[in-house]
Amino acid sequence: MVKCHTDCIEKPICTAFYKLGHFVGSHPWWFLVIPLLISGGLGAGFYFLKEYEANDIEEQFTPLDGPAKGERDVVQKFFPQNDSDFSSQRLYTEGTYASLIAVSRENILTETAFKEIIELDNTVKDITSDNNTYLNLCAKTNNECVPNAILEIIHYNASEIADINLTYPMYKTNIFLGSTVGGVDIKGHVVDKATAIRLFYYLRDDEAGKSNLWLEEFQKVFSEYLTENKTLQVSYFTSLSRQQEFEGNSKKVIPLFSITYFLAIFFSIVSCLRFDCVRNKAWVATFGVLSAGLAVLSAFGMLLYCGMPFAMTVANAPFLILGIGVDDMFIMISCWQQTKVHDSVADRLAETYKEAAVSITITTLTDVLAFYIGIMTPFRSVQSFCLYTGTAVLFCYLYNITFFGAFLALNGKREKGNRHWLTCMKVEQDCPAGRSKAYSMCCVGGAYDADTGCEKEQPVYRFFKRYYGPFLTNTWTKVFVVLLYGGYLASSIYGCLQMQEGIDLRNLAYDGSYVVNYYDDEDAYFSEYGPRTINITTPIKEKNMLNELREDVKNCVVPVLVYHPAFIYFDQYVVIVSNTIQNIAVATAVMLVIALLFIPNPLCSLWVTFAVASVIVGVAGFMAFWNVNLDSISMINLVICIGFSVDFSAHISYAFVSNSKRDVNEKAVDALYTLGYPIVQGAVSTILGVVVLAAAEGYIFRTFFKVMFLVILFGAVHGLTFLPVFLTFFGVCSKTGEVTSKKQSDVKDNESRNCIDGADHKESRYALTFTNHGLEQDDRAGPAAVDGRDVAISNAFGHPVTTSSHSLKREPYKQKASEMHADGHLDPDCS
Repeated sequence: MVKCHTDCIEKPICTAFYKLGHFVGSHPWWFLVIPLLISGGLGAGFYFLKEYEANDIEEQFTPLDGPAKGERDVVQKFFPQNDSDFSSQRLYTEGTYASLIAVSRENILTETAFKEIIELDNTVKDITSDNNTYLNLCAKTNNECVPNAILEIIHYNASEIADINLTYPMYKTNIFLGSTVGGVDIKGHVVDKATAIRLFYYLRDDEAGKSNLWLEEFQKVFSEYLTENKTLQVSYFTSLSRQQEFEGNSKKVIPLFSITYFLAIFFSIVSCLRFDCVRNKAWVATFGVLSAGLAVLSAFGMLLYCGMPFAMTVANAPFLILGIGVDDMFIMISCWQQTKVHDSVADRLAETYKEAAVSITITTLTDVLAFYIGIMTPFRSVQSFCLYTGTAVLFCYLYNITFFGAFLALNGKREKGNRHWLTCMKVEQDCPAGRSKAYSMCCVGGAYDADTGCEKEQPVYRFFKRYYGPFLTNTWTKVFVVLLYGGYLASSIYGCLQMQEGIDLRNLAYDGSYVVNYYDDEDAYFSEYGPRTINITTPIKEKNMLNELREDVKNCVVPVLVYHPAFIYFDQYVVIVSNTIQNIAVATAVMLVIALLFIPNPLCSLWVTFAVASVIVGVAGFMAFWNVNLDSISMINLVICIGFSVDFSAHISYAFVSNSKRDVNEKAVDALYTLGYPIVQGAVSTILGVVVLAAAEGYIFRTFFKVMFLVILFGAVHGLTFLPVFLTFFGVCSKTGEVTSKKQSDVKDNESRNCIDGADHKESRYALTFTNHGLEQDDRAGPAAVDGRDVAISNAFGHPVTTSSHSLKREPYKQKASEMHADGHLDPDCS
């Protein structure tokens, strides 16, 4: 017999949770009120939200130790900017400026078009803010505002454009037109036709406050200017625009919170509705969602008290926490329903905690550690998200075993008193003769399974037991699943090879923003010259260019550095892949250690690790198919992927390995029967938690939805389809370590059934242990007497049984007591 289980962690945790559950069940009001008070106190930390908001794009979305930032410091030191002798070539930042792009459907180099362009120029120069005009605030050269070259060439006279032969990109050897005239057709070196003209208006950096006010007035003027009927299409931009539009994203997503929580509460209530007016869990579901909300309030408030920066990416966290909290809630409700209804509330809650302990502890630990490992990344946006979300997951766990558990106990007291779920009035347990079906549903309740002593099984559980499980374990279905997995893996690997890197700065603005229009015009007409040239237009090429330039200057005798303000953002391409791989590798290794400690079988822990790796590859590959780049936003989701993958795979693996049946197909069916529906509930609730983000107008939130949808979809498919099938191929993942054929299993089960009618081999998860002290029984049911001796059941680990949905029946043991000898031993035929 093979022995390959490790329960050194599982057993003490189950024992500790049993005691905690009993204590919470005995004093529910304390554990209900104290978390509310704590949440109220910590929630006051939101007072500091404005103070600790950290939405600077460069700070949040570029590497903290990016080489370009050091190079910029050198340029700033040796080539300082002088606003009285301005040169755009000496700028070590993008500068303080406003810009216009005028686009014509035909040739823009006409007198009519240039009259309108000159009108635009005059409009800009007439803008006044707080008594400051452009002429007061402009950056100067030779004591005059820096001119726009194309207007200087025609001397601000539109009629001259027809008489000038513009050479491109250099005009008269010293005027660069590559960033001013766009969409050009050239004959020789002379421009025959152009489509766009760009104008720049640089302001003084040493008057930042006044300059920013003028820029805001510029935005206001041109937002209204665009509504007028003009020949040219005009897009505009300022050095403030990107930051302002990015910060505006959070305001647009706030209304989605209420929709999300409504959907979560609605789904949870519908999932927990019963036709029995006593066993209905509607209020339990509501408080489960409330528990997740309190976790967000407490975690965010506490970290704001501590002065932790609150980045825009953190706004995604409440949607995620809601899904995690509701998932744990479904697991606990499922375990509660499988306890004996006639036991005391404290005992029922103790057994609920004991059964749910390992599952929710594994998932919480892996989620929290995955997020905290994400803090190692060099992107502050990722660090902030991971810190806030990891802490919120921890609070979610604590409130689930205190606040939610306390309400579960109070609801249990109502059920024990056979009171209506809405009115709390006592109702009859049996429907009086002559009453209608409607009366029975509304005013009669408290039914339970007389054989098991537990609440009645929901129909959806029978679906997994009778239909889905047997179908999945059919030989031909297994062959199809293996082929399907091969196709999934091949597609995923291909997608990974197509993945693009880096975040496009235009994506930081919301849809329909004037910033997007400007970026589109810039890319369409001015991409040939500048940091993004016609041959370097993708993140991969930008990364290669940057690396090659830096490698070239390393070989110079004199120390040389290369720098452009755009390199600050290009640095993300250099580190994004390596950091993503590092975080995933470390998180996966930590997850494996946790699985080895908690799942009582090393081989099944490796299967969990396999499932996690498989889901990560799938998510990364299908990200490319869904046009999601690998950037700091999607990196967050790939870290999350580890935690959620463990959620699905650990539940099924633990149920499989904890089952004592010898036939692997029956073990897989039982695992699906026990946890199939809770996994579906958790997956759907998590998707509902983020689905409203699909309607968000910002790239950050839509990307979060896309990747989370892939994570949950692939995680659930692995947990419900791939993993159960693969586990049946390796029967050594067994609690007893025995693997037998189906025929042998049937023979042994028949022998067991003849000895103990109550131990239904099709429902029991546990091996029976017989001692000279008598037959042992499920400790939940309390001691039973057999010829004056105690009766109990212990599992293959040697400690008292905890069952999930397959509890052993108590009464048949008393009926079979006559088969035992007076010394407490079984009849030899039953040994």
